[in-house]
Amino acid sequence: MSQKKNEKKVRSSYQIIAARYANKIESFLRRENQPYSERRIANLVFNIALTKGGNIPTSKKDIRALSNIRNALKILVKEKKIIESLIEDPKTREQVMHYSIVG
Repeated sequence: MSQKKNEKKVRSSYQIIAARYANKIESFLRRENQPYSERRIANLVFNIALTKGGNIPTSKKDIRALSNIRNALKILVKEKKIIESLIEDPKTREQVMHYSIVG
């Protein structure tokens, strides 16, 4: 019985955190009105600087935050508040997922 309560608490805390991240990302994209990659969103909105070689964060806190950012982006795409599109990086010629506000 207590395991179910714990699962509900974990699920509700996850939803609260995801909603917080989603709100920050959505308001940022509304202000900017142009596409941004997950990496740039992490850097500009949450001050998480990623190294160029491999996009490896430097701490466990940053890893957790990146996971929350990714989950928030998935939620926003699923709710159709933002759209995702592949845009080619002119320097590296690799396609990177970018996110922008709908409408």
